[in-house]
Amino acid sequence: MRATRNNILLILILIILSNCKGLYQNDFLFDKELIRPDSSIVIAYKLYQTGIDNYRYEFYGISGNDSIKLFDAFLNDATYKTAKFHTDLRNDSVFIDCSMNIGSKTTRFNDLVVYLNQTE
Repeated sequence: MRATRNNILLILILIILSNCKGLYQNDFLFDKELIRPDSSIVIAYKLYQTGIDNYRYEFYGISGNDSIKLFDAFLNDATYKTAKFHTDLRNDSVFIDCSMNIGSKTTRFNDLVVYLNQTE
């Protein structure tokens, strides 16, 4: 009887916890293409809400049918809607400038070097 009661209590706790929004991994909001350096390559990002006022930008590159994650950037502010991106292609480099402080990152994708910076 006691073991059954403990099992029922455990099941109830798991049901309650499974309904908590904080246990979800990420809530996908949208994705957006940033730049298309040539006809076969796209640089884009996906935006996820990871908590109250916490957002994760997942930058990725698409080449043909392959999608490769380039880097993550985080914004701890609910003003993600005001974040503006400006992209520029110079030589073999893609520069992604963001109006919000989401950090600085650099990575290679195919023959390109991709830079993420905050605009001043």
